[in-house]
Amino acid sequence: MIPLPRETPEPTATALSSLTLVPVWVRELPGLSSTRFNAIAAGTPVTVLGQFGRWVKVAWLLAEGPQIGWIPVRWITLSEPILAELVTPVAGS
Repeated sequence: MIPLPRETPEPTATALSSLTLVPVWVRELPGLSSTRFNAIAAGTPVTVLGQFGRWVKVAWLLAEGPQIGWIPVRWITLSEPILAELVTPVAGS
């Protein structure tokens, strides 16, 4: 007898593909006081992994391998809204 699954898996949010509009500094954490560690060239494809306030966590590829960091949301194109599951609520918003 084949056992039946006990739980229905929770759906996971799908990352959103986007492009940078201008060259943009990448930061370790969301916020201007966070350390800049890289820059992304204009037109670079990025994947939005999350959002915190006006900042988005993005992933992109370099010759050295995949990179992840935070950039202001205003510097990317969005073909659709960022999924609610990827957004961290911010007090006062």
